[in-house]
Amino acid sequence: CKLAEYGTTTNLEKMLMTAIIYAADKDNNGWITVAEMKDILTVMAPPEDKDQVDEMVKMLMSMLAEDDSSKARIDEVLDFLAKGPGESDPKDKYKMMFRMCDVNKDGKVSKKEFKKFMHIDDDNDPLNKLVIDKMMEEADKDGDGTLNYEEFCAFMDKK
Repeated sequence: CKLAEYGTTTNLEKMLMTAIIYAADKDNNGWITVAEMKDILTVMAPPEDKDQVDEMVKMLMSMLAEDDSSKARIDEVLDFLAKGPGESDPKDKYKMMFRMCDVNKDGKVSKKEFKKFMHIDDDNDPLNKLVIDKMMEEADKDGDGTLNYEEFCAFMDKK
């Protein structure tokens, strides 16, 4: 039984969520695709949030998916949706944030990706440029102009 594999819980909501997630894995391969994630969120979203499902899928897949954001391991989806981002190990949160930041999935965060992650949109504001330049300078320990995962984690630990 898939529910037993995930662990014992008396929390009916978590059990239901687990059942929904495993049921969404139509090919039973242990991975959740973008389409399967959409099915999960469509079932779980409150009626007033149904119009935001596509946006939520994109965000979750960028946080949880491996490499090309087309599929996520079912255990990561379960952990994230059952525990939420606040209860997990900080390194797990950093991994999700790094995946969100690394838009082109090359394993590094460029200044442009970092700027987008930090929600700094105005390229014409000298203060914004100074802030991003300073943050990147502080975080980019190997001086290659990008942040690898270790540099990203170290930077986030300082915040």
